[in-house]
Amino acid sequence: MKEWFYSAARPGEGKSRWADDMMARVPGRYVLALDRCNVFAGRRNRLVESAVRHGTTPTITPIYSRRDANEGTGSVRRDIAMAGKDYEHLDHVILLITHEGLKSSDMSGFDGGWTCIIDEVMSIWDEDAICTPLSHVQMEKGYALEPLADSEWSRVRVRSDGHTLADLYKDDHLKSLTLFHARAQDRGVFVKLKQWVDAATGDPWVWWSIWNPCELNAFDQIYQLGNAFDKTVTFHLLQYWFGDQIEMKPFQISANPEVWQPRRLTIQYFARAHRARTSFWGQVGEEKDHLDGQECLRRVADWIRENSDPDNHYWCSNNGRLTQYGKVGDIVHDPARGIPGWRISPKIAGSNDYQHITVCSAIYTSKPSNVTKGILSQFGITAEQIIRSREYEDLIQIFLRCSGRVASDTRDLTLRLYDLEQAEFIRDWIREVELPFECELVQIDLGLDVFETVKPGPKPKELRDEEKLEKVMKAQQSSAERSRTYRARKRAEERAAGVVPRKRGRKPKVLA
Repeated sequence: MKEWFYSAARPGEGKSRWADDMMARVPGRYVLALDRCNVFAGRRNRLVESAVRHGTTPTITPIYSRRDANEGTGSVRRDIAMAGKDYEHLDHVILLITHEGLKSSDMSGFDGGWTCIIDEVMSIWDEDAICTPLSHVQMEKGYALEPLADSEWSRVRVRSDGHTLADLYKDDHLKSLTLFHARAQDRGVFVKLKQWVDAATGDPWVWWSIWNPCELNAFDQIYQLGNAFDKTVTFHLLQYWFGDQIEMKPFQISANPEVWQPRRLTIQYFARAHRARTSFWGQVGEEKDHLDGQECLRRVADWIRENSDPDNHYWCSNNGRLTQYGKVGDIVHDPARGIPGWRISPKIAGSNDYQHITVCSAIYTSKPSNVTKGILSQFGITAEQIIRSREYEDLIQIFLRCSGRVASDTRDLTLRLYDLEQAEFIRDWIREVELPFECELVQIDLGLDVFETVKPGPKPKELRDEEKLEKVMKAQQSSAERSRTYRARKRAEERAAGVVPRKRGRKPKVLA
């Protein structure tokens, strides 16, 4: 059984610092997997600084796609797969790759004394929806469907005489299916189809799969670093699917943790009567409930714009929401041009660029779709667990990019969230991890509580008068039919039990 060592320490506890120090101080061969390649430059600089302190000279090489930056390698999967052998002659080397590069590449070549460190929680769940009104014919040639009993889903099997991974890479129209194909060859892919011809309608169909962590078995040691890792969907799925193949072992990252200073945190929120949901926020010009959601966002954005200092504020929102207020990476100083301060990506874990700031706004949500909830429920994972792992974890990471991650800082903090539930979660999490922050929840009343979110799912059909009458008549007929069926069943039961049936109707009148 392969051992995985993990640290679930909170942000700011020094997980990344511990990893950088170990890789720089102890000569060896390391693969450091990060969640996105735009943090490579900053991480490389920190590794160089740590190496200088320890008097070592490791080779530090990032491997990533040219599509993601001006430097890097073209065929990233091939380069990662070859790197284990290409660099095994070096005594001290650190390779930087992304989570996706780790999951999608052949890692069997790292069997020469390599250590893998995964910084931040890596999602092992992949889900997508695609349309194949024409190419379903090619899908049928390459993949067989095995319907699952009592389910709308089928398991995908790669046909022995079908496509190969090399074939897909050569085809400009089908190479987007390389991940689909690789997963179908391994643990399996599941699709919401019974037969491929069902995809000819042009409606999107959904597929999902789970990455196999045993692909990392070539490494001598594996470390996973991530806040509350043992509460994530990734942890639950690893335990459910691979509990008999990998053993998860917690470890302490430091014998001398930093001591946090007391400070005050004000958590401001705007909505008490409904939760943040993208289905409610919608898009401009859609149905009335979406227009209500847009009105809520407009009021929140206007308030944040009027109450923010550009030099002491960063903010984020979902993609497609509040985009008129600036691009990611922008800093706005003029409130007339948009929300003052830096706009960041919600996926900002690991960044230290904003730790001088004390005010943060996160108008953000990441609720699971009904499909996701339905699939994960089969593995004992609830909707609230998914929200904790996705939305709430993102909010923790967004918040602790500010000075709240600096143990010695004592300045007051302000966090702005959309709804009360988000605010209560952050407050309760701070108490749980025992940060010495005095928390106060304050609602900024912008009148959002008069709006209500609509229930997810199809909208009820508006019926004409004659349709309403027909519906009532059918309901009455159904009620009468149920009554007749009930009476007939009771008479049959009485006869079977030998009970003399009572005569129906009025009792005879007793004459004086």
